[in-house]
Amino acid sequence: HFLGGAFVGAAPHIAYRFLLESLADEGYVIVATPYKLSFDYLKVCAEVEAASDEALAMHPSLPLFSIGHSAGSLLHLLSDCLLRPPQRAGAVLVCYNNRPAEGAIPLGAVAPVAKTLNDEGPLQDAIRDALARTRKLAEDATIEVAASGAAPRSFGSEFLTIAAEGFEVVEQVPDLFVDVAEGAKEFFPSVEQNKELFASSYPPSSPVLLLGFQGDFFDDTEILAPILKSAGIDVTSPQKLKGSHVTPLTQDPLISTPLDSFDPLLPLRRTVRNRVIEPMWRMRGEILPFLR
Repeated sequence: HFLGGAFVGAAPHIAYRFLLESLADEGYVIVATPYKLSFDYLKVCAEVEAASDEALAMHPSLPLFSIGHSAGSLLHLLSDCLLRPPQRAGAVLVCYNNRPAEGAIPLGAVAPVAKTLNDEGPLQDAIRDALARTRKLAEDATIEVAASGAAPRSFGSEFLTIAAEGFEVVEQVPDLFVDVAEGAKEFFPSVEQNKELFASSYPPSSPVLLLGFQGDFFDDTEILAPILKSAGIDVTSPQKLKGSHVTPLTQDPLISTPLDSFDPLLPLRRTVRNRVIEPMWRMRGEILPFLR
């Protein structure tokens, strides 16, 4: 069960496609649940559980693992503590991140703009109407491309799905502006409340693999690890890997075509590809033994 990071978690099939498909190639069933970010983490968790229950129940005999990236790791932890029965076989938490709102969002700059946009008036109505028309134009253009003769027949439905998920990523921003305009100043539960919750309520029977990267300045894994260990959780936390906070978002830069055998630059392109995907592939190499 996969949950992506903030914002990109609204379209995991796009943002994490290469990673998820590489795990599926090993025989794993992947349920990637999209979500929209909110200041109320518990609301998000409840929506994720409701959206994923049916899909997760389709294979009741299989062991169920949680995999989360960044905010997705936090949501998995909260759900395991508060909403889920202790049935997960383990959790892989990559680039765990949990910081106060002021450290994640420049509230001092955002709040006045958010309040202005959320007020009633001709200017605000015009802005909201422009945003709605922009999305409608983008959707219409997407449908035209998918239906045109230039698009392969098999490409149409997939393209529409990907585009729709891309719109979901963008549409979260106005919702967060509304939260700020209505007075939201901190995520709930807070950072300190989460620490206490994880120490007291995380299921002791669920082992955890914590993964981080050397170039990640948003990673709070080093804060989380001792909290879980002190609660008696079986935690595996290898040395930080080469990479950054966006390594799990790596996409395959090499698109295979029927003309590859005639491409004199193919060996060079494959060399470049291997270098691009190496950090993500090393991360995958840590995940697979844990799942087995």
